[in-house]
Amino acid sequence: MAANWLKNIGGQLTEFASEVMNEAQQEVDDPESELQVEKKKSADFEKQLHAEKAKTEVLEKQVKSLEDQMYTTNMEMDAISSRFQKMIDARDNQIKTMKSELYQYQVRAEEGELSPKVTGSADLERCAQLEHHLHEDQTKLDILVAKNRTLEDQLHRLNMDLGSLNILHQNSMDARDQQIESLKGEIEALQSWGEEVDLKSTTQAEPHDAAQQKIEELHNELRDANNKNEELEETITNLRDQIRHLRLKIQTNTINQTATSEANEREMTSLRDRNAELSALLDAQQRYGQEYQHLEAQLAEKTLCNDTLAEYIRKLEEQIYKTGHPSLVDLAVYDVVDKPESSENEAQSSNEEVVNESSEGPGPNTKANLLLELRIRSCRSKKRSMQRTLNWLNYERPKKRLEHCDQHNEIPHGTPTFEQVTERIFKEKIEKARAEVTHWKTIAGENGQAYYDEEIKKLQKALSGKELECDDQLAYILLNIETPTSHTAQADSHISNDELSEKLGRPKTTDLDNEQEIRKLRLELYELLKCFNELSTEYTRYKDQHESNPSSAMNREFTDRIDSLKASLIEYEERYEQCKRENSETVAQLEKLTADFEKLRFGVKSAGTDLAAENAQLKEKLNEALQDKEVLLNDSQKFQGTVNSIDKELERIRESNRNLHGENAELRVSLDGSRARVSESNEMLRGFRTELNEIRDAGESRVESARAVAAQLEAQRDALQAEVEGLRTKVEQNDGTIQRLRALVGDDGAHIEADHNDIDKVNN
Repeated sequence: MAANWLKNIGGQLTEFASEVMNEAQQEVDDPESELQVEKKKSADFEKQLHAEKAKTEVLEKQVKSLEDQMYTTNMEMDAISSRFQKMIDARDNQIKTMKSELYQYQVRAEEGELSPKVTGSADLERCAQLEHHLHEDQTKLDILVAKNRTLEDQLHRLNMDLGSLNILHQNSMDARDQQIESLKGEIEALQSWGEEVDLKSTTQAEPHDAAQQKIEELHNELRDANNKNEELEETITNLRDQIRHLRLKIQTNTINQTATSEANEREMTSLRDRNAELSALLDAQQRYGQEYQHLEAQLAEKTLCNDTLAEYIRKLEEQIYKTGHPSLVDLAVYDVVDKPESSENEAQSSNEEVVNESSEGPGPNTKANLLLELRIRSCRSKKRSMQRTLNWLNYERPKKRLEHCDQHNEIPHGTPTFEQVTERIFKEKIEKARAEVTHWKTIAGENGQAYYDEEIKKLQKALSGKELECDDQLAYILLNIETPTSHTAQADSHISNDELSEKLGRPKTTDLDNEQEIRKLRLELYELLKCFNELSTEYTRYKDQHESNPSSAMNREFTDRIDSLKASLIEYEERYEQCKRENSETVAQLEKLTADFEKLRFGVKSAGTDLAAENAQLKEKLNEALQDKEVLLNDSQKFQGTVNSIDKELERIRESNRNLHGENAELRVSLDGSRARVSESNEMLRGFRTELNEIRDAGESRVESARAVAAQLEAQRDALQAEVEGLRTKVEQNDGTIQRLRALVGDDGAHIEADHNDIDKVNN
């Protein structure tokens, strides 16, 4: 497109130069009238230049005012962003303190140090208040975000208006450049015509020089106008850059605000979840504490009754010994008072038997002794029932303690763990197997085949299920199969057989890797037992098939198998030692964790005194945050006022742009009139041609001067081509800037192109 445009301009310039050459060879009838016409044209051009200067001054003032407004808006946006950042930091600190308080409450609730009736309700009320304040803060922050979005939309519209104004200004400047080019062509034509007139009449040299000076002044003024237009374009580009930076700042602020709001929402959800967990833990702790207190009260009651009954029975026994009936102390005691209704008949029959037996024997005070005996029986029955309840309580307390430990993944004190039981069993089995292997190896050379036959018979009996009950029990334990409780009872354990089997079958979550390794080793041990049984069967089968072979080969093969079993046993022992070391490391880690937990408990106890001060501090911070929000709302209103003022300034700029369009239309009309006058001058020049033909013979000198004029015109053409090249570079630069603006604006580029096309249609 640019190359075609340059070709068209070159063709027009050559045509114009040829016409000027043709007209230069002709004479003019009235050069004075032509000079007057050109003077009028120059005066009109001067008026246009003065009007353009006034317009450029107005535009410069508007640009300065817009720059001041942009500076003030930038300062306000920086202040608002700093306040938002301070608010966000304060909220982060509040959330951190709330998290620490919730963690402290949770730890205290787990330890049972907080009173569930007072502290739980107070904490719940406090959490509800904090949640209410946070909800209010969130709503206000949403309002601020919505206002910020509206401001961003307004700035976007302002950017669109500025872009459209820039496009219109660029179009008007292009039209003015074209007008200036056309004026340059007309001025050059007038210069050539003036030179011709100078050749014709030397008497009119002085006014021609004055006209030429005016034309040069017009050239200078046109150059000044072009320079001012370029400066205006630079200021407009600077304003665009400032608006783009402002929009980027607003976008970053909105992104940061949305991120902080999302983070606050996540923190709120986490706080609500932690609050629910804390309330559930407090309820569970309260129920557990009530049950524990109830059991403690029952236990204290039963022990007190037991002590009183024992004292009363002791006194009754002393009284019986004093009365002379010691045989009554050794009688059978039945439950008379605390038995159910179904056993009342038996109690009455036993009392009747006692009465009959006592009536047969002689002695004084028989009725009193019988009553005393009945009272002793009732007291002893009460004592026995109390002892049963006491035993039940002593049984239920460790059971509940074990359930609590299972829920919280703790290890109860005084209870053998799964690792301890398996360690003891594995040690016994390893020592037993090692002793048997060494015993077999030492005796194999002495007794020979007879000893091996005897040992194989023992193994066959053991494998048939007569002597390997402990090994079968170990295999069940190794495979995590529930075994009968008759073989798993331990004398030194403090829990029942069912609980021991549960503990043996349940792996700990903290020692999961060790449990997996131990399970692998158990499976390998069980496979070794299977291999040992298979070897024994293969040996019997081999013995039946090869009884005629010498015993030395069989002894060698048997010793090889024993060595392989010993090697596998040594390898298993090494793995067991490794598991033992890992178990000791886990025990050390558990001890370290318990120590850390004690330190944490001590820290929580020491931090309990500062809760009231922290609550007051939190309230003060919340009040400060509310005040900051009010200040931010006021600032946002001020920012809205500044945006409205920017809208007004933009309306003024639009109005000035409309005025520029009107003036451009007037300039077009004046240019049309000048073109009409040029056409009239052309007609007059055609009349002059006839006169020039008459003096052609005497115009050799004039031809030489015309050649000089042609040389000047060629120089001017070269200058015009240079200007055209400069304009082309400028067009390329404008294209590059337009592409950069399109890349920056993005989707708005399509709207700008549409506005540009509409403006071109209007201009055409």
